[in-house]
Amino acid sequence: MNGSDAVPVSDLFLGRAVTWLSTHDNVWVRVGVRALQLDEAWEAGAIHEAMIAVESLPVLLGGSPVRAKQHFDRAVALSAGQSAFAYVTMATGVAQPAKDRREFERLLRAAIAVDASKRPSMRLANLIAQKRARFLLSQIDRLFS
Repeated sequence: MNGSDAVPVSDLFLGRAVTWLSTHDNVWVRVGVRALQLDEAWEAGAIHEAMIAVESLPVLLGGSPVRAKQHFDRAVALSAGQSAFAYVTMATGVAQPAKDRREFERLLRAAIAVDASKRPSMRLANLIAQKRARFLLSQIDRLFS
């Protein structure tokens, strides 16, 4: 074997990790599905928001942009559009990997437009998500270059 035939150790590890993950049930999906069965409306759709992130995994690892969008739609409905986190998660989990700059920007602007004072119980989470949305928008050219 010469130097050009060598496979980096990181590639071997990544390959084994992907193989293992793709052949095992995703525990987070099972937990999320069970939580949705118990109370899908909990905290104005917070479980659906978490499931956006879970479904944003690569398809090889069990994720699905279609299911992520379904969870996003439900999270927005349950929060009456008052959760900035749902928009940021959809932007970073689905629009950015799909290289859909227009949708990425639309979602982040929607997150910023949420009135954080409208739902006091969600105020801190919304302010944090809005700060993240502003940062991501400031980096949009670098993220989509």
